[in-house]
Amino acid sequence: MSTAILWGIAILFLLLCLTIISLLFYSGLLYPIEFKAGKPPVGSLQIAYKFGRGQYSDVGEYFGEVGKLVPSAYRSFGMYYDDPEKVPSGKQRYAVGTILSEGDAEPDKELMEKLESNGYKFHNIPEVTNMVHTTFPNKSFLSIIIGMQRVYPAFGTYIEETGLSAHPCFEIYDNDLIYFMAPLAKQSEFYVPEAKEKQQDPETESLSLDGSLDEDNSGVDGSGSSSGEDSGSSFEELDASQVTEEEDEEVEEEVKDEGSV
Repeated sequence: MSTAILWGIAILFLLLCLTIISLLFYSGLLYPIEFKAGKPPVGSLQIAYKFGRGQYSDVGEYFGEVGKLVPSAYRSFGMYYDDPEKVPSGKQRYAVGTILSEGDAEPDKELMEKLESNGYKFHNIPEVTNMVHTTFPNKSFLSIIIGMQRVYPAFGTYIEETGLSAHPCFEIYDNDLIYFMAPLAKQSEFYVPEAKEKQQDPETESLSLDGSLDEDNSGVDGSGSSSGEDSGSSFEELDASQVTEEEDEEVEEEVKDEGSV
């Protein structure tokens, strides 16, 4: 093989490496992750969803399906209810779908009928004053992979350091950004009806992010809001009770002085 050919191969390889590195940086490899506890970037939402119980790696097909059914301007979302480190594959709960409307806006009735005919259900998510939240760039298919690998470890660290009880994990995919959020109040209302169904298998009990089993939810009140001590859980199974205004005020007091990481 001639020297010129070898040089050509070497240059092509170098260009390929530079392209991959550039794509990784562009996709958020070194993007600063800053979690905050406070007012989230969204208000009340009406969503269309499909519920699943399996492994989180299965959600891609759900996102692909809803992406084919709704206009590109619509935001898709994923809601994750269990700690994948503790709840085994095949038993992890999630809901995936699209946001139909926000605030007082009226949803598109024809789109709702189309989604309903394709097996989607509807749910209302309330506006909350406090969420743990951050953003990550949505620039390429790699952004999702990199975001998952970088954001959730940082989320776990933030929860451990602050002692907050934030759950479930809620992702919204906008044009250029991925919003990672977890509510600190009215948490039971983020659970679609199927996610609240009790499981007989003890392996599906709620688990905290740090790996401990929250059998009595001693650090969380009936709504899932922090009650003061040792409330570091981020994945908790909830009952159907609503969060009261007084509990919302307690959460506001708890997080108003929280900084960011």
